[in-house]
Amino acid sequence: MMDTKRGGPWTLEKINRTFDSGQKFGTSNFKNGNPATRYVDPQTGDWIVVDDVTGDIIQFGNRNMTPTDLPGGLR
Repeated sequence: MMDTKRGGPWTLEKINRTFDSGQKFGTSNFKNGNPATRYVDPQTGDWIVVDDVTGDIIQFGNRNMTPTDLPGGLR
């Protein structure tokens, strides 16, 4: 189980479910400019952002957080 700063806790099962069946939203990796995708977990509304070039998870969030790609989001 991973306890991320603002979006945890996340299990490997939850990450895989979110990536495999979550609703997808295009966004950007603000650190390097790469395209990225935000995946929203269908069961919880929690979300991850994945860099489309590197495949790295660059942000974890929960349904109570505003993603960085939306107005009012943290950067």
